[in-house]
Amino acid sequence: MKVPLSTITRGGIRKIVMDTGWASPTGLVFAGEPKAEIVLHRIDDETAALQGHLQATVVSACARCGDTMECVVDETFTYTFKADEASDHLPEEFECSDEDCEIVYLEEPIIDIDDVLAEQLILSVPEKMLCDERCRGLCPHCGASLNYEKCSCTGDHSDSPFAVLQQLKK
Repeated sequence: MKVPLSTITRGGIRKIVMDTGWASPTGLVFAGEPKAEIVLHRIDDETAALQGHLQATVVSACARCGDTMECVVDETFTYTFKADEASDHLPEEFECSDEDCEIVYLEEPIIDIDDVLAEQLILSVPEKMLCDERCRGLCPHCGASLNYEKCSCTGDHSDSPFAVLQQLKK
């Protein structure tokens, strides 16, 4: 969903986004429908602010044991957009002030809400999802899930390329 800067009033625009079209580029799978609520309001002729709230339940595999798990995303975020049609005249490298780092400069005076929501979703999902902080994972030798069963491996793993490192411990 693209919103032209000129259509945003000082009173604001409030939208509830229930479709998942914006989330498909992320490649994430959801349990239920993600929901986003956004409020856009105009600050001045070239600047708009976006405040949003994103709720979703992402289904994934645990990074340690591979079990299916759910990760709840409940994120509040704020963006400031500024139309900057003269950006092509700027040098490729220049020093930014702290204020410049908090503003999204638009090449065209159009805010792409789908990009904002997809970005916030990706930033909100942990890089390494775990089913439980105490997840013991899989045995590296037999593949048994150490959360549910005791490993039936013997202590001899001399075929491992790292077995030679055991001699250093002695």
